[in-house]
Amino acid sequence: MGADGQVLRDYPVTGRIGRPRPQIYHVYSKSPTASNPAEKLRFDLMVRFAHGITGARIGFHTIPRSFAGVPIQGENQLGRAIGAGGCVRQKRSDAQWLYSWVKVGDTVVVLP
Repeated sequence: MGADGQVLRDYPVTGRIGRPRPQIYHVYSKSPTASNPAEKLRFDLMVRFAHGITGARIGFHTIPRSFAGVPIQGENQLGRAIGAGGCVRQKRSDAQWLYSWVKVGDTVVVLP
């Protein structure tokens, strides 16, 4: 939503129910690429706004890919909840839009 309360864009994403917890957050960093070496995953256009129960960073990003370049889910699966992780996955064009639009310090509201 924009500062005037109008919806700017609406699109399906994939995330984990209950993570991050519903509350108000603020974007604290952005990076064009990020990775999780333990899971051997890479994701692009990371917009971080929360921390998980283990302290892991949570944000919006593209659908993760293995280090070999294989996506871990298809775009046709966006809109469905997942059972692991805490980030919000988006198709690349939506992640590009969000990454270019959002600024560090912007508010993120996670609803129940």
